Amino acid sequence: MQQIQMLTVMMLRLVIYAPILGLGGVFKVFHTNVSMSWIIALAVALILCVVIVLFVVAMPKFKMLQNLVDKLNLVTREILTGLTVIRAF
Repeated sequence: MQQIQMLTVMMLRLVIYAPILGLGGVFKVFHTNVSMSWIIALAVALILCVVIVLFVVAMPKFKMLQNLVDKLNLVTREILTGLTVIRAF
């Protein structure tokens, strides 16, 4: 139950609160000092580039790791189902 609560709180923070806060900050900067808008645009572009690079680097490794975990689970399942057969003999 606690994990579900933590998931709900994290999702509310990431999906609702963070974008509203970010958009509000950008809106406030544009109304306060328009000459700073290039700094905000540069920061957003850099953050997007970092996220894309991390995604491109991490996704193949994640897929490879997931295949290894699937193979490990298959072997473990075979061993566990084989134990009952051995015990029966």
